[in-house]
Amino acid sequence: DKVVLVQVAVPSREDVPEYKQLKDETDELVGRINGAFAISRDKNNEGVATQLGRVAPVQYLYRSVDMDELCALYRVASCCFVTSIRDGMNLVCLEYIASQQGTCGSLILSEFAGAAQSLCGGAILINPWNTDEMVDALHTAMTM
Repeated sequence: DKVVLVQVAVPSREDVPEYKQLKDETDELVGRINGAFAISRDKNNEGVATQLGRVAPVQYLYRSVDMDELCALYRVASCCFVTSIRDGMNLVCLEYIASQQGTCGSLILSEFAGAAQSLCGGAILINPWNTDEMVDALHTAMTM
């Protein structure tokens, strides 16, 4: 089976040059990844971005999403990957858990997120500076 990454990036500080540069770099990287790894499908899966009839492995949503759409994304996600390097409580992981009604998604959580102390028994904790650890955690989460 193939994996699709859904990244929701809510626009912020678009007038700051560094943020614009980061968005431009992200757009380019997403395009390169999707160009290299998109898979062919017999039919277009509704709601999934495609490139020339192929399903793109990175679904990059650069926009605000309302709570209903966000909860729907959380519910269909097999895994939530929170890689904060400096963070407060981080409500994303708590929203993900609350949205898992009747499903069994895995949570990978940065040890630097404030919620890590509360969720250490139910989340896979990672150091986001350690690439190998993140890869291992993703493999573990996707094969649980």
